Amino acid sequence: MKNIYLILITLFLLSCGGGSENAGLPDITITTKSSEAKEAYLKALDLFDLRRQSTNEERKSLLNKAITLDPDFLLAKATLYSFTGTDYNNKILKEVYDERENVSDMEAKIIEFFYNDRTNRDREVSTYNISMLTEEYPELWRLWYWAGLVKSGNPSLIYDAIDDLETALEINPNHFGTKLMLIAKHLQFGGFGNLLPNDEIDLEYLKIMIDDVELNHSDNAYTHVVVGNYHRTLGDFDNALISYKKLEGFQDQGIFNLYTANHYAALANTFKGDFGQAESFFRKNVELGNQFNAYTWLPQMFLFNNDFKSAIDVLGEFEDNLISMEYPAQQELNQVVNINRLKFICHAHNKDKDESLKHIELLKDAQINSINLRKNRLTQIEYNNQVDFANYTNETYLIWHDILFGNYQDASSKLKIYERTSKSIDRPDNLHNFYVLNAMLELKMNNPEKSIEFFNKTNKFYGFGDQIPLNDDYYTYYKGLALKSSGDIEGSKKLFAEISSKNFYGIQPALVRNLAIAEL
Repeated sequence: MKNIYLILITLFLLSCGGGSENAGLPDITITTKSSEAKEAYLKALDLFDLRRQSTNEERKSLLNKAITLDPDFLLAKATLYSFTGTDYNNKILKEVYDERENVSDMEAKIIEFFYNDRTNRDREVSTYNISMLTEEYPELWRLWYWAGLVKSGNPSLIYDAIDDLETALEINPNHFGTKLMLIAKHLQFGGFGNLLPNDEIDLEYLKIMIDDVELNHSDNAYTHVVVGNYHRTLGDFDNALISYKKLEGFQDQGIFNLYTANHYAALANTFKGDFGQAESFFRKNVELGNQFNAYTWLPQMFLFNNDFKSAIDVLGEFEDNLISMEYPAQQELNQVVNINRLKFICHAHNKDKDESLKHIELLKDAQINSINLRKNRLTQIEYNNQVDFANYTNETYLIWHDILFGNYQDASSKLKIYERTSKSIDRPDNLHNFYVLNAMLELKMNNPEKSIEFFNKTNKFYGFGDQIPLNDDYYTYYKGLALKSSGDIEGSKKLFAEISSKNFYGIQPALVRNLAIAEL
């Protein structure tokens, strides 16, 4: 990596709170006959780059405005229709792609990047497209920033992502979006790509970056989310709550910020141990109309308190309210899948064998119904692959169920078939579930050494280290138990401490965090 601390010093010298952070810097070429359309387009980009309190609808509105002002504005069309991959959007993207000879060479390549990223969904192609752009136009910060965004989603390219983001920041030291992405390599928040491995998290670097955004970007609501998450990471929940409360001052920029303030206050109170207060903040969001967010996170809050019954009850409440939320049929079915998955997990860990098994079957039915709903948009091969993957997922849960309820012989028999299916899946981590389920089975059968062997066959990152995947807390806990049983007390306590110190949500940590604390 480049000399990041030199970059950070430069940040403090050059950053400022007001005005356009991109002013005077070379940027991508834009072909349009309307200066007003160009202005609207750049504003839409900035709203995304800055993580402003704007919704997707606001950005879409600006892009639609640009296209209305100039119906031939190809770059605006490519950007707008790359938001979501509907059949209609993909059709428009293809039309724009076919007309790309009518714009500059740079724009044509950007359109190609958007088109391939959205329609092909091929990470390697997207990475190649954006890398070619940065190679050809190395002076443009925005291209380096986009490259960092793309590569941040690939664990094996995380160091390349950091290099690209650092290059963007060298060119544009005021860019908030780039700072957020670099912070996200050391601090968990939102969908900002992958974290570095635990032993590479740099708290000194993180503190400098946090101080920078707090000083220079206090007018951005997301700053207070990030600062609050930083304090929550360190276990300083009172200061985290102070930061989160500041979000309420941004209500004039949208009610979303009040939702966010309540949401993060709920998270902080969970780890503070005030579960009643945490629930009250989630319930406020239900009352404000943000039911999906609240019902998504409430079950996890109860799990952190080992309250399986309440988690199951609120999942039932979520399911009862799905119709009133007026989701499209596809999305509603997806939620039914997720609700039954969580009910299975809750019942299984509450030692309710029959109910947990019932919800495995219900989630499979919902999965198949969801696939059938979009069958007319799929080729036969795509349809078959999705059905096969649904069956594979169902089998994963059935094996897990067998292990949890002591059906070790059945689990062992199923795993032999499961291995062959896993190998046929075209993913770098295709054998991860096979390894960790075997590891868990061997541990339950009092074979800790064999358990550790299986755990060590799967990687923290694809190609990095010899531990289980990053943030895979559930199985990290069981690896800790295996190490303890094998006599490696120091190694086990290290893993238990790692789980115990994480103050972030997720089903996996919710299930084992208190168990890990009890082992210390």
